[in-house]
Amino acid sequence: MTSIALLFVNETTYTGDPTILSYQLTREWIHSLSVLGGLIAAGLPPFGTNPLREGAFFIWKRPASY
Repeated sequence: MTSIALLFVNETTYTGDPTILSYQLTREWIHSLSVLGGLIAAGLPPFGTNPLREGAFFIWKRPASY
């Protein structure tokens, strides 16, 4: 799967600070969860009739130090 970065050029930050940035080019990749959020916001079920549920489980073992 190939992902294409979205390119943005901004002279200042989003905080409202008027300082002109030295590096104005940023690259952002759309995260798969953003796509799922968009589907849900549009009222489309992302997995057919089965809702997406968040679970309290992990596929890895927690280190013994926890």
